[in-house]
Amino acid sequence: YYSSYILHPLSTNFYLNLILQYRLSYWVAHYVFIFVLGAVCAIKYEEFLAFTRRRLGAINVFFYLSLIGMLLFYYYLLFIRNYTPEAAVNTAHQLSPIGVLYTYAATLFWFSLFSHKRFSSHITLILQRLGDNSYMVYLVHPFVMYYLINYLTNHAIIMTVPVVISFFTLTVLISLCIAFIEKRLSKYIPLLSTLLLGSKISRL
Repeated sequence: YYSSYILHPLSTNFYLNLILQYRLSYWVAHYVFIFVLGAVCAIKYEEFLAFTRRRLGAINVFFYLSLIGMLLFYYYLLFIRNYTPEAAVNTAHQLSPIGVLYTYAATLFWFSLFSHKRFSSHITLILQRLGDNSYMVYLVHPFVMYYLINYLTNHAIIMTVPVVISFFTLTVLISLCIAFIEKRLSKYIPLLSTLLLGSKISRL
């Protein structure tokens, strides 16, 4: 809450302001809850799977309520508080209080959906590729988003719904391409994978 709504860049030092401005991208403290949640789900996988199967209805309700909460907060900022779309997005984000609740609900919802429903082989393959490279995608996506936002700003492109959808689709695809390149390079430069991911990739 403090980081989302109280802490603001106040220093006259340009670089210190830059550090504060992009704190959500690098300060691990923001992500402790998400990391721990993922670790608990992985360690207690079978129990978690059984829980989501038993509570499927409640999980769906929880997810849609949290999603509605996020949207209501966003439109409140937009139309009542007169925030700009960019300022509203930067306030009603994933790490705001309602955003953390939404993240928790979304974790349960998407896990339930992908675990208990069959998908086509093409969708399954795409999800497997994302899963195999998810950590590298996570590491590079803020940089990809930064340069995409710069491109949109420099070309005066307004963030309409189609642009937003294209923006996030490109973010995923470019990040995934970087992950593939990193994996290929790491077969010849093992130190690269060790430094970025904490483990070596086999040459085989």
